[in-house]
Amino acid sequence: MDNLWIDTNDVILYTDNENIKNRDTNKLENEILMAQSYIKWFTKNNFKDFIEIPKEVKLAAIKITEYLAAKKINEVNHEGYNSETFDDYSYTKSSSFKDELEQLGIGFLLAPYMNNLTSTITMRLRKL
Repeated sequence: MDNLWIDTNDVILYTDNENIKNRDTNKLENEILMAQSYIKWFTKNNFKDFIEIPKEVKLAAIKITEYLAAKKINEVNHEGYNSETFDDYSYTKSSSFKDELEQLGIGFLLAPYMNNLTSTITMRLRKL
C-alpha cells in the first residue's frame, strides 16, 4: 500500500507479541491504514504539509496498529467474551474504541499536532 507512514516491519520490530510478529502482512497493512485514519480523525490533521511524518506520530501509529492487531487476534481466540461471573464476583469488559486507545497514551504523542478547529456561533435574541 502506498502512502503509509509506517510499514509492517516497524510494527514487528516494536511488538513483543509473537502472534503479531507472525501476522499476515496484508492484515497488518490494513491495521496500519486504520491507525493512520484514526490519527487523522483524532488530530483533525492530514499531515500533508509535513515533508516527513514526525516520530511521535509514527510511534502513535505503531502503537495503535499493535493494539488493533492484538485486539483482532484476541477476538478470534475469545469470540463473544464480554463478561464473566464466578459466585459473587462479576466482571464486564465494555469500553469504547476511543477509551481503549487513551489507555495507550497516544494523546500526549499527538497533542502537538492537533488542529483545534473552532467555529463560532452567534445567537441573536429578541424580546417577543
